[in-house]
Amino acid sequence: IKGALLLLLHLGGIIALVRWRTFSRRLWCVQCVLMVLIGVSATAGAHRLVVHQAYEAVFGLHAFYTLFVLMGLTGSPVGWITTHRLHHRYSDTDLDPHDSRKGLWYSHFGWTLQPRRPEIQRLAEAELTSDQPYRRFYEVVHRVFTPLGLFLTFAVPYCACPDEPLGVALTTMLRVSVGLNMAASVNSLCHKYGTVSKDGTIRARDNFWNALFTWGEGWHNYHHAFPKDFRASPSDDWLRQWNPAQAFILLAARLGLAYNLKVGCGADDPDRQFRINGRWY
Repeated sequence: IKGALLLLLHLGGIIALVRWRTFSRRLWCVQCVLMVLIGVSATAGAHRLVVHQAYEAVFGLHAFYTLFVLMGLTGSPVGWITTHRLHHRYSDTDLDPHDSRKGLWYSHFGWTLQPRRPEIQRLAEAELTSDQPYRRFYEVVHRVFTPLGLFLTFAVPYCACPDEPLGVALTTMLRVSVGLNMAASVNSLCHKYGTVSKDGTIRARDNFWNALFTWGEGWHNYHHAFPKDFRASPSDDWLRQWNPAQAFILLAARLGLAYNLKVGCGADDPDRQFRINGRWY
C-alpha cells in the first residue's frame, strides 16, 4: 500500500509539472506557503523540538508544528520519536531503521516499504515518550494521524482554491512528493556525500547543497555529534551556514514562544558543556 501511494503521489506530481501553466498563480502561491510552513514545522518542530528536545516551547507552538507536520505526511510526532531516536542510538548499524550501509534507495524510501525486523520493532515500541511534554496530546494525534493528515493535506489548499479541484489534487501530490524526498534525502544523501565538521567516526556528513533545500538539516555530521543542539549546525549565523529552521526558532524565542535553547549538547554526555540562553553549564 505504501509503495502504491508513493507511486501515485509521484505520478501526480509529474503531471502537475507538465500542466503547471494551467493552474492559477494563487494555487501555486498557496502550495509554496504550505511547503515552507510544513518544512519548518518538520525540522524545527518534529525533529529538533519533539525528538531531540533541543529547546522548550509553549503548547501553542507545539500545536502549530503538529498541524503542518500532519499535512506533510512524513509521520506523526510519535512516529518521529520512535524512528529517529533509534536512528541516532544505532546509527548505520543493523538496528538503524534506515541503515545507510544498505544503499541510497534503502535509506531514502526502501526502508518504509518493507516490514520492520522484529528486533527493531521491539526497540521502537519500547522507546520512551514519557519525557515528552504534552504527551497525551501527541498520543491522540498519533492515533488519528493518517486519516486526519490526508484530509488536511488536500482540504486546506482546496479551501483556498475551491474552483480548481483537479489542480489542487495534482499540485498537492507534487508538494507532498517533493517534501517526502526532501526529508528522506537527509537519511540517504547526508549519510554518503559531504564533509566532516566534528566527528570522523560518524558516517553522517555535512552537505551544503542538502541544507539548501531541507531548511538547514544538511549539517548532519555535526548534528549526529550534538543532537540536542537546537541549531543542528556548528554556526550561530544561520544565514552564513544556511539554516532557516534555526532562524525560526530564534524568532519564536524572541516572541516568548520558545525558551531554553540548547547549544553544543553532545550525544554521549548531554548534561555537560552546553549552554541555555547564553549561559554555559
